[in-house]
Amino acid sequence: MLTENRFKGAPPKALKKIPCKRKVSAVGIKKTCVDCHFLCKNGIDIHLLSKEERGKIKKGNFEFLEGMSLNCYKKCWHEDITQEIRGNRYNLIAEKDRSDCFFTEYRQNMLFSAVEELEKRECDYREANSDRRLTRQGLYIAAAAIFFAPFVDKIVGRFWSLLAALVSGVGS
Repeated sequence: MLTENRFKGAPPKALKKIPCKRKVSAVGIKKTCVDCHFLCKNGIDIHLLSKEERGKIKKGNFEFLEGMSLNCYKKCWHEDITQEIRGNRYNLIAEKDRSDCFFTEYRQNMLFSAVEELEKRECDYREANSDRRLTRQGLYIAAAAIFFAPFVDKIVGRFWSLLAALVSGVGS
């Protein structure tokens, strides 16, 4: 069984939160551990929870675990270590909002490593789209400046000649 030592200290770099805004793909899904892909059970090894097991947890049925404990694969919490979970299992796993952690919508039959890679790709894609959008906006501004430069030049030229005429008229 996994020990407490596995969860001590700062998480490795690979487990730190991705610095992009994570969008949940399903509209209206509640961000709870039971709906998160990284909810797992462990005994000797870590196991992904199936859709059926997640349905049982949503109904408050934890009997299928038979001595196994629940934990977050991303090490946000572990049932054997986190004091808050003891005696409050259903509320903290099936009802508590987890918007402040690594919540990733459950993808049936997909391994943890594959979900992490997809999450990274989605983040990179969003960042690239943001960069492209900013580049387009900059190009539009530059094109507008080039287009309006002759008109602005004429207006500024007329303004300076008018200002010069006023100054020479006031000075004499």
